[in-house]
Amino acid sequence: MKLYAVVGLLLLGLVLTVYTASAQEGVGPEIITSAIFDPSGTRLAVASGPYFCSTDVRRHAIDIIDVSSGDVIASLQRHICLVTDFAWSPDGSQIASAGDDGLSLVWDVATERVVTTFEGSQRGLRRAAPTWNASGDLIADFVVLGTQVTLWSPATGEIVASIPAPEGARIGTIAWSESGILALASQDANLYLYQISGTASAPEVQLTAAFSNVTGYDLQWDATSSRLAIGGHDAVYLLDSTDESMPEVLGETNARVISLSWDPTSQHLLSARYDDNIAQVWNVATGTVEATLLFDGSLYIASWSPDGEHLVLAGQGANPLIIMPVSDVLPAATPTAP
Repeated sequence: MKLYAVVGLLLLGLVLTVYTASAQEGVGPEIITSAIFDPSGTRLAVASGPYFCSTDVRRHAIDIIDVSSGDVIASLQRHICLVTDFAWSPDGSQIASAGDDGLSLVWDVATERVVTTFEGSQRGLRRAAPTWNASGDLIADFVVLGTQVTLWSPATGEIVASIPAPEGARIGTIAWSESGILALASQDANLYLYQISGTASAPEVQLTAAFSNVTGYDLQWDATSSRLAIGGHDAVYLLDSTDESMPEVLGETNARVISLSWDPTSQHLLSARYDDNIAQVWNVATGTVEATLLFDGSLYIASWSPDGEHLVLAGQGANPLIIMPVSDVLPAATPTAP
């Protein structure tokens, strides 16, 4: 079992009340690989575990935390290696997960049970970045170091389509907008946009735009599906999907940006810098940094709750999971969408 205790943290001269993860009975979160709020913002799913694989499935669980209390209210246990990524379904009832053990799974959160196993799951083929379409009837993911994105059914686990990266490029990450645009960043610094339409059983895929010399460690669409935030090698970029112009620099970071998260109004953007473990809150309209957060450890994840009330920083360290009220970081901000 894992505990999430309330402690005080000195952060930029302010004493904030936050939640941190601690280990019990040797089943602690040596590293947190992902921390994502559900669509309501009231639950936080956290994937954690050691780097090595273990037959003890508790060690690589996805814990569901009640944000208001910090209590673990569910634990999804099947992966025997690190969970690389996961994603909530649009209605918040299911989670799709992918792991270093080669499994891609769909969970019913209420029952804590696996309801679907992707038919392409294979031991030794690490899968990553599961992402749902807006209607919740398709999932996209890929094999780490692979060259194609797979679209599959969360109901049956069957493959319905594959999207090969141009020129056999290895895939870095993907993001699927609510309007059906799948963004793909390749490891050779190219960015591709695909419009996916048709039905869940027979999706139609069309390449609509391509951009060269764009490094993307993370991709996140805003609430309108018109702007794509890109975490680059030394800057945060914004792409306007309504035209074919190159992404513009929102702000320079002098460090790799490996995690991004929009606020629900799309007025602010939270970023996590890998090289110096700093998170920043950007004002998108002005391109200025309104808050800088120092993470004591290795920072991997930055997340903004969909209700606009909380921020999360997570990674590896003495306090690997920090949940803080937005009002303590941006006192003047209006957190919820109109």
